[in-house]
Amino acid sequence: MIRFVLAASLLLLPLAACKSVNTVSTNNPRRTNVDYSRIDLNPGLRNDIRVEGVLARDINGLLQGQVTLLNRSSSAKDIQTRFEWFSGQGMQVDESSTVWNTYTLQAGEMRSITGTAGSAQAKDFRFAIKPLR
Repeated sequence: MIRFVLAASLLLLPLAACKSVNTVSTNNPRRTNVDYSRIDLNPGLRNDIRVEGVLARDINGLLQGQVTLLNRSSSAKDIQTRFEWFSGQGMQVDESSTVWNTYTLQAGEMRSITGTAGSAQAKDFRFAIKPLR
């Protein structure tokens, strides 16, 4: 019974509304709330692509983020994504690693996209998604 309650709690965690920063202080990955102020989703994709979850962890002093996307449409979607890295004070850091990556999400496909900051100063991130034009 305890396992069921714990599993149900973990599934509901991303649904809670929160404006916290995605700051990470442990080596274990943890699910963060999907704070849509940290997700820049192009309006043309809002009906087709859904953010299913966000994970963040510390890897040898560097912040690593993982965003799981779901293509809810009935056709493949070509998208571009990027991570932008920010200090604990909200200043952008490591701008050289802010590049767009291209993916094709098949109809109904769920895919996790991972990025790692290039600087130990990064304590937070923003994830951007746009259609490939």
